Amino acid sequence: MSLVLYLLITLKPPNFPFTSSAVKMFSMGKINPYLPLFLASCLFFISHSQTTSNTSSQQRCLPDQSSALLQLRQEFLVHLSISSNNFHGQLPSTLGNLTKLIYLDLSNNLFHGEIPSFLGNLTQLEYLSLRNNTFDGRFPILLTNLTKLQYLDISTNQLIGPIPCEIGKLPQLSYITLGYNSLSGAIPSSLFTMTSLSRLSLSQNHLTGPLKIQNISSSPLQTLLLSGNKLYEPIPRSISNFSQLEYLALSSINVKGMMELNIFFELKRIKYLSLSGNNLLISKGKVNSPLPKFQLLDLSFCNLREFPDFLETQNELAYLDLSSNKIEGKFKEQLDHQEP
Repeated sequence: MSLVLYLLITLKPPNFPFTSSAVKMFSMGKINPYLPLFLASCLFFISHSQTTSNTSSQQRCLPDQSSALLQLRQEFLVHLSISSNNFHGQLPSTLGNLTKLIYLDLSNNLFHGEIPSFLGNLTQLEYLSLRNNTFDGRFPILLTNLTKLQYLDISTNQLIGPIPCEIGKLPQLSYITLGYNSLSGAIPSSLFTMTSLSRLSLSQNHLTGPLKIQNISSSPLQTLLLSGNKLYEPIPRSISNFSQLEYLALSSINVKGMMELNIFFELKRIKYLSLSGNNLLISKGKVNSPLPKFQLLDLSFCNLREFPDFLETQNELAYLDLSSNKIEGKFKEQLDHQEP
C-alpha cells in the first residue's frame, strides 16, 4: 500500500479551528477532508527530514510522490498547522508557494532567523500565527500586503525595531498580538483608528509614548494590553473614547508623574483593569456618573496610602489586588458593605 493511501485511510481528520472560508469549502465538498492533514504531514517532512540507507520506500515520500505533492499542495492546501512540535531552522522557501493558504499556524516550534518576505505572497491568509519561536530582525513590512488577514500573532519572539504604520491599513484585521518581543519606537496611531480591530496586545516590549488616541468612538476595540513598555507620557483622557473597551492592562509602563485613576471610570464597559507598578492618584469625593463594574482590579505597587473609597460600590469584583502599597490604619469593612 502506498504512503498516500496509507495516510488517507489511517489518519482521522484533525479537530482544528477553521476559518469561515475553509469551513465553507469543506461543507460544499470541494476538498477531501483528509487532504489537509496528509499534506501538512508531508510538506515539512520533505523540507526538513533526512533520508538514510535504512529508511524504506514506504516510510518516506519518493521523488515521484514529492513532485505530485508539490502540485497538490499548491492547488488545494488551505489549512496548515504544525504547531507545538520541535521543527527548527529557517522556514523553507517552498512555503511561499502555498498561495491558497487561508490558515497557517507555525507556533510553538524552534524556527529562527528573520521572518521571510515570501510569506507576503500568501495573499489569501486570514490567520497567521508565528508565536513562541525565535524569529528575529524587524517586523516584515511585506506582511502588510495580506489584506485578508484577520488574525496575526507573532508574540514571544525576538523582533526588534518599530511597528510599521502600514499595519493599520489592513481592512479586516481584528486580532494583533506582538507582545514579548523587543519592539521599539512609538506605537503607530493608525492602530487606534482601525475599524476592525478588537484586540491589540503589545505588552513587554520597549515601545514609547505618547499614545495618540483620536476620536475613535466607533472603534470595536475590546482588549488593549500595553503593560511592560516605556510610555513615559501620561495616559490621555481620550482613552475613554474606546467605548467598547473591556480589558485594559497598563502595568509598569514607566509613566512620569502620577496616573489618575478617574480617567478610567469613563470606560463604562471596562471589566479588567491592571495598573500595577504605577504611581496612582485617586481623587476623593463622589463621581457624578455611574462607575463601571470591575471584575478584576490590580492596583498593586501603586503607592496608595488610603483604602480606595470607590470600592464600596464594586459588588461584582472577583479579583482585587492592593498588595505592596502603603495603606495604613485598620482594615476597612467596605467589602462587607457593598451595594446590592
